[in-house]
Amino acid sequence: MKIKKIFATLAVSAVALALAACVKPDVENTYEPESVIAVITSENGEAIVKTSEEESEAEEVETVGMEDFEGSEFVGQWECERASISVEIESVGFVVNVHWGSSAFESTVWSYNCLYDGEKLVNHGDGVKTNLTFDEEGNESDEVVYEDGAVSFTIEDGKLIWNDEKENAGEGMAFEKIPEITE
Repeated sequence: MKIKKIFATLAVSAVALALAACVKPDVENTYEPESVIAVITSENGEAIVKTSEEESEAEEVETVGMEDFEGSEFVGQWECERASISVEIESVGFVVNVHWGSSAFESTVWSYNCLYDGEKLVNHGDGVKTNLTFDEEGNESDEVVYEDGAVSFTIEDGKLIWNDEKENAGEGMAFEKIPEITE
C-alpha cells in the first residue's frame, strides 16, 4: 500500500485528473478538476481526494468511496481454475494482469492498460503476454511473446469475462471475485 501511495503522490496530476474525470455523474463533485492535487487509495479502499485553492493555498481533503468511480465494480482479485485476474485503478485507467499457472515451474502473464467505456474495460492493442519460467533454485526468466494484444473485460451475472481478442485465451472462462479480507 505504501508503494501505491508513493506512486500516487509522484503522479499527482495524472492520477488526479483521470480519477476526477471518472466520478459518476450522480455523485456530487464538490471540487474542480484543476484544484485536485492528489488522489490516493487508502487502506480501506476509499479514494482520498486532495484539493488546493489557488487563492488561499489551503489544503482540503475529501474522502470518496471507490464505488463513486465508474468501472469500480471491476476492481479486485478474480479467479477461475488455474488462472487469476487482478484489476487495479492506476493513473489514467485500469491495470489488469491475468496470471495463468501452467505448472509449478511455468506460468503466463497478460498485462493490459485498460479504459472503461461505460460497459466494459478495453485495451485496443498494446497488451503484453509474457511466459515466466522458474528453475529448481527459484530463479525466474521471462520471454515476451507479444506486445499487441487486444482485450475486453465484462461482468456477466457477477462474473468477470475475459475476451482475449488476440488468441481467445480466456474462452469459456468466468472468473469469480475473491472477497476482500479486512482486518
